[in-house]
Amino acid sequence: MAKIILFIRDPGRPDFTDVHDSHMQAKAALLDHVKSRWSFSDLAIPTDSERAIKDFFARSGGSYVIAEVEGGALGALNFPGEA
Repeated sequence: MAKIILFIRDPGRPDFTDVHDSHMQAKAALLDHVKSRWSFSDLAIPTDSERAIKDFFARSGGSYVIAEVEGGALGALNFPGEA
């Protein structure tokens, strides 16, 4: 079964990675991240979630990735830890 990986890199903060069951869940977690770290006094957070995400990362210099990963492919790599 495929899992969705959310990876976020914010300058000056530790990288963040989380696993979700759906793209919608990952996108909701990304929006929560954006809302909790929005600190631009000259711009209110947009009500449109896609715009809020785009504006946040354009201004913060951070980046994110949402990627689908097959569980079987991760297990085949024989890395220690969870897959």
